[in-house]
Amino acid sequence: MARVITGPATNIPIHPKSHVRGWTLGWADLLGADIDEKCSTSIGDYDEVYLDHGVNWGGSLNLFTGATDAVFERFDRLMSLGPDKVTSLDWEMPDYGTFLIKRLNASSTSRNITAEWCKRLTEFCKDVKYLDQVSPELGASWLTWGDSHATAYAPKGSATIKKDGRTLYGVVGNGSLDGIEINDSIKGITLCLGSIDIRHHLNRDGANGVFNLVGDYLRKVTKLRDRLNYSLTRSVRIELAAPVPIEHEERKIPKTGYYKGTPFCGKREHRLQLTYMMMTAFKNSDFPVVSPPAKRYTMDGEEYAKEYMELGGSVHMAPPYYRRNDDEWVTLNGS
Repeated sequence: MARVITGPATNIPIHPKSHVRGWTLGWADLLGADIDEKCSTSIGDYDEVYLDHGVNWGGSLNLFTGATDAVFERFDRLMSLGPDKVTSLDWEMPDYGTFLIKRLNASSTSRNITAEWCKRLTEFCKDVKYLDQVSPELGASWLTWGDSHATAYAPKGSATIKKDGRTLYGVVGNGSLDGIEINDSIKGITLCLGSIDIRHHLNRDGANGVFNLVGDYLRKVTKLRDRLNYSLTRSVRIELAAPVPIEHEERKIPKTGYYKGTPFCGKREHRLQLTYMMMTAFKNSDFPVVSPPAKRYTMDGEEYAKEYMELGGSVHMAPPYYRRNDDEWVTLNGS
């Protein structure tokens, strides 16, 4: 069965260092699908069309150039396929008809977008089915769970549950690991947490010491492993993700990455020291630790950012250097 992933309203970035594209690539791996970045007429050549609304989708439609003829053509093309051929990824299909009908009076809105057409689009959206990465029919053999860096740490064939902004401190306090459930196809879990604690929290006055925090976290991870192994009557491998390397302090990042008005807390050398302390504490546990190569932690921060991070300003690795794409990644202990 031929499958394709496309963006319903906006293009999927084509640049190989785009973090947004990285999420689409993970879906393409799971589905065995091609990617049509522009929702072109070629999507009609496929048996199944999957809609990626974007890794940063937040429930609203952002169209920088307006609801143009190109937007009309995308959705009209999708409607011509019929809802049975279309699947929404990660989210129940948004009501794009309602989004677009609010733009009818805008000067940038295509004349082809009418109230009647928007109502047809709404009815189409209601009938589009939905799929997330842990849906049993995908049969993923691995689960990666954690903060926004989880995409980079997921092995090939892994489903990913991405919890933006999730921290070690939060997981210890709210017991969210207790909510992780897996199906019979999952053989192991990668937990990706700690980078945000280092970036924003562990240098602040009154913050829990890194070794105390990791100790509390490891007890939660042990509880998770014991619970899953007991309920499944088989061994589930759980591995920890090392924190990301520290880039240079002058790198500009979006304000969405700020906390209390700053892009980070503490000098780079202090955050790097915390990184090594956390990695040491992880390595001293009985859980395997997966990590980018050691040279990326010791190289100049600006050179690291230029070579290995997403193009432009962000805190994320570039997709070519994700674990699934890069044979240089290592396991620091375990096997």
